[in-house]
Amino acid sequence: MRLTARMWVAAGACALASVGAVAFAGSASAKGIQSATITGPGLDDPIDLPPSEGNRGRLSALMAVWDVMPGQPQPPGLTEQAPTAQLGPRYTVTWRLMTGPDQTTAIRQDVYPDAAGGPLVHTAAGQPIFDGATVGGWYEAPSGLRDMLRVLGVPPAGATTAARSSPGTRGAAAAPSSDDPPWPAVMIGAAGAVALAGVGGTVAIRTRRARRRERVAPAPL
Repeated sequence: MRLTARMWVAAGACALASVGAVAFAGSASAKGIQSATITGPGLDDPIDLPPSEGNRGRLSALMAVWDVMPGQPQPPGLTEQAPTAQLGPRYTVTWRLMTGPDQTTAIRQDVYPDAAGGPLVHTAAGQPIFDGATVGGWYEAPSGLRDMLRVLGVPPAGATTAARSSPGTRGAAAAPSSDDPPWPAVMIGAAGAVALAGVGGTVAIRTRRARRRERVAPAPL
């Protein structure tokens, strides 16, 4: 049974409050996500979600990042094996969580937005955070996660492959047309025409000189 995006938002908020209370004894200044970064295929530069980015909170809820924190109940739908072998492109979200005054800890999750059957999130177990480590496993995320990633700039599956396989305009412009005559043949043909013209001119001049001598030669007595 999958939870809706709204239910995950509420669950994430509750988890945040619980983890903050346990780790920092109620210190409000040391709770929350400081920033997040998305990397993966098709991205020329990482997608940064600073503290002021409102989509960051929704993304963390859709990926159930707080549910894999130490001391939390195991989230429903978390499995040791991926439910499908058709995962598609992998993107990595690096969360920087506030773990103390002026201190952050990085937690990484891999997300497969185009996996068969719906988006999947994988969290590696044993990432140190707070007073413990993350719970590992595969999480079947709501379909809204794919839409959220598209809004943030993650391309659809196959878009980058199509862009790499399309020919560049510079290469297309440089390619010679099959209708154009090859330049070596043109030059040889031109040289031959010039040579023939020279020979023809020489023959014509000699013919005119011979006829002129015949006209001026004296008649025999």
